[in-house]
Amino acid sequence: MEAEGDRRAASDPPAGDAGAPWTAVEIKRVKQKLREMMQNPRKAISEASILIDKAHRYEPNPAKVVRLAFHDCMKYTDGTGGCDGCLDWWGVGRRSELADDGHNNGLYVVAEALEHIYTRTDYPSGTPALDASLRSTGKSRADLWALAGIVALDVAMELNNKVCDAPNMGAEGQYHPRWGHSDCRVAAPRKIIFKTGRRDCSGHPFEEAFEPALEGVERRSYMTSKREAHPDPHGDGWKTLSYFKRDFDFNGREVVAIMGAHTIGTFQAEVSGFKYNWKFSHRIFNNGYYRLLTLKRDWAPTGAVVNGKRLNYKDINGEHPPGVWVAESWRDLPNGGPFQVVKKKVACTPCDAPPDHAWWDKYSVSRWGRPVMNHTFCCTNLQEGHFCNPECVHEFDDAGIHETMLPSDISLHRQLFQNGDGVPQGCGRWGGNFKGPLNCGDKYFTVGEVVEEFADNQTSWLAEFFDAYEKMMSNGYASDELTDVRAAAL
Repeated sequence: MEAEGDRRAASDPPAGDAGAPWTAVEIKRVKQKLREMMQNPRKAISEASILIDKAHRYEPNPAKVVRLAFHDCMKYTDGTGGCDGCLDWWGVGRRSELADDGHNNGLYVVAEALEHIYTRTDYPSGTPALDASLRSTGKSRADLWALAGIVALDVAMELNNKVCDAPNMGAEGQYHPRWGHSDCRVAAPRKIIFKTGRRDCSGHPFEEAFEPALEGVERRSYMTSKREAHPDPHGDGWKTLSYFKRDFDFNGREVVAIMGAHTIGTFQAEVSGFKYNWKFSHRIFNNGYYRLLTLKRDWAPTGAVVNGKRLNYKDINGEHPPGVWVAESWRDLPNGGPFQVVKKKVACTPCDAPPDHAWWDKYSVSRWGRPVMNHTFCCTNLQEGHFCNPECVHEFDDAGIHETMLPSDISLHRQLFQNGDGVPQGCGRWGGNFKGPLNCGDKYFTVGEVVEEFADNQTSWLAEFFDAYEKMMSNGYASDELTDVRAAAL
């Protein structure tokens, strides 16, 4: 084990050199370390002495690791780079009125936790020690981040299946909208191939005026002031497709497939300016991103639990309820944005909740044009076959949690475009104080059809996602520059 002083004094492998090969034992042990970090993230934060404010909000969970793996493989604005174990550190820790500022915000904690796996043999505790640290044996940081991205998907898929197998529609705080259906569980089509030989960044000195914005954060070798080219979350489908074609050589199907990574993860307003979650259950990996994007009729939780059973929203006939998109703008940017769409379920009140259940309390007064709704009014003297009084069908959020999409998401399926100021167009009025239903045109060319295919066929999506994910993790390298690791540990 490296002593603490030795660890800090040790130098990285020569920048620009290909990372050294990994043994099967190293792969197996590091995978165990990565799992422990992601499954017990607060323990990992504590053992790494990560002391920034609200560190637990940016914990090294699978969603954060997948985000890091993608951001690591972005190219720089000059067209160089790719997967290089470095992050553009401009704006990290700061909020700005610029829509393109701080894209790597929120990634410090996961990058720093991985740095401890890279430089230490004994971190995190409770995992097998390495004979020597990855850094001291010449491994590249970029290869470690790629392996972390692979393990993150495994962890998120395993949790998905654990939720599907749970007796009460959920586990570990997660809820599955396809619970009880044959497509609830996910099955990996194959193992994602781990390749080694990526080069860590070189020749990216900090500008003199550059300092990490987060208080108490030291400069690290994975921080660079060289500017990365990021996709525009405020952009339309054409901008998204163009970005991925230029910087990742993705075709349309690959773009739609890789966007499914948004099935895990949340928004944090202090990080990106956006709010809410893509999905209510944001830790389980499945094709829920596409089912949400196309507003499939899936179960949605009311938040009410009766006799240990979770209650779902239902339509007037007691079946899966439909959904609608509502456009919202936050007026935090000069153009009135950020802009988002928020899903509402058009559903009955939960008449399977008894009259004295706490769920009814928040609807005991009229607000936002909604009538007073109580069990007597909504759930008695019903027409045959009805689950509730039709006057009690309303727009609800899933257990009070907003599910959302960004313009860059929704425009892959519907005809949403940007004007010169970045304000979404083509979906009716949007901006100012407006908050109302989204009224977009039909599918966005052929990629809209791909979105619908992936919404209906989880197996098809996973196969293409795995291909796109491997291509992403090889960005910036020729086909013969990386070594395919076919080890038993994988």
